Amino acid sequence: MDLLVISGFLGSGKTTLLLDIARRITSAGLKIAIIENEVGKIGVDDQFLIENGLNVREIFSGCICCSLRIDLINTLLELEREHAPDVVILEPSGVAGPKQVIQSLYGYGGDIQSKIVLSVVDASRFQRIRDYSIPLIADGITIADAVVLNKIDLVNALQIDDLTTRIRQIRGDVVIIETSANTGKNFEQIAQLVLSKLTTRQTVESQTFIGYTQLTEMPQAVVVAMEKQVSRPSTFTIEEGLTAMVQHIAAGAKQNGCSLIGHIKSIAKNNGGYLFASVTDFDSPVQTKGRLAAEANEIKLTVNAIVYGVDKPVMEQIVAQSLERFES
Repeated sequence: MDLLVISGFLGSGKTTLLLDIARRITSAGLKIAIIENEVGKIGVDDQFLIENGLNVREIFSGCICCSLRIDLINTLLELEREHAPDVVILEPSGVAGPKQVIQSLYGYGGDIQSKIVLSVVDASRFQRIRDYSIPLIADGITIADAVVLNKIDLVNALQIDDLTTRIRQIRGDVVIIETSANTGKNFEQIAQLVLSKLTTRQTVESQTFIGYTQLTEMPQAVVVAMEKQVSRPSTFTIEEGLTAMVQHIAAGAKQNGCSLIGHIKSIAKNNGGYLFASVTDFDSPVQTKGRLAAEANEIKLTVNAIVYGVDKPVMEQIVAQSLERFES
């Protein structure tokens, strides 16, 4: 069994990349399993992956590298015993560093033949996140088999050159692949790299970990996750309502001192399909994916917000009010 870890800060594009790689790996005839670790008791990304036809083993309410270490090991053992996948794809939460994830596997008694780490970097927010002293950026670059420099469609050529230089200042020899989730640029190249690495069979136990960073050194993120069964008024479309709700949450966070958005995302689901909406920046438009029938009324609505610089009770009130606005 091989392990693929796709790491990166919140909103960097990990789940979109995971979905593409998973499809390409299965097309190559390999059997995969996916472990999705999301901070918060209610997940959104796992629902998004399930709606796209993938089976997901859910781990919530913590980070794989710390409080959920035993859960991760037990999950891997169970997957190996009951399903015998060729590849396990693990997406840690956007606040967990890949070094910590790999180190958490020490003591695992199962059969991990090789591991691959992809570190996804958001080109549009790289310097802002580094300025906020979030260490998992450098942590991910240090250990990665490849750095995926995503969202290059949101920056210019000079900015890309500068970002590449800054990444190589952290680790000079790392492979950097420039991508755009919006266009799928170089996604095939990433999949080919992953498939070639699967044949190297470098064991987890042989790895040397240098510069291990404790998760507790990171700035404190406020996590709010809520879900509600709602009815859509006839005065707006579901996409309009979902977009307005995510915008309202972002605006409320900003008005109450939010200094950085990790992500604010929501998914609306019923038997007619799903609609996913997310935003990672105050100045960026809300991105939507999926489709719900125009006549859909009864909807399960899930929100997951991770932000910095806002008191949790205030953020909980903002999200709750935004859910109410969806029906008003």
